[in-house]
Amino acid sequence: MRFKRTLTVATVAGTVLMGGAAAAVAVSTGGGEQDLSTTGVSFKPGYYYFNAPSVSQGAFEIYGDLNDTAADGNAVFVHAKVEGYSYGTRVYNSGGAGTSKYVDRYYYAPDETYVTSGQYQACQDRGTLYSDLCATSSVKYRP
Repeated sequence: MRFKRTLTVATVAGTVLMGGAAAAVAVSTGGGEQDLSTTGVSFKPGYYYFNAPSVSQGAFEIYGDLNDTAADGNAVFVHAKVEGYSYGTRVYNSGGAGTSKYVDRYYYAPDETYVTSGQYQACQDRGTLYSDLCATSSVKYRP
């Protein structure tokens, strides 16, 4: 009897684990890593993935550490764009030189069921007189 009960518990635990793995696969549908850096800013490690259509409107999500690498008084930011739209909301790290801020942000196209492409940038905000210095990822596509 004890063997049968142990076997039943093991079967239920295995089923729960497999169900959790299936749920994890349903949340995202492809992604990877691309670190970005230029003068004064880095987004390392920088990750991206595409949410499933049923999660966050099938958004393109980026996450990683936004680092201010220069003692120049300029803030740094990261942002992304999807489906050829302009860049979305900036996420700033205004903590100063040597600081890091964890970023986890998603971007979506309101009129789409899910996003098929996305791109992101890490930039040093140099104010209104000078252009921002940016490192740009390659365009990423949903598999």
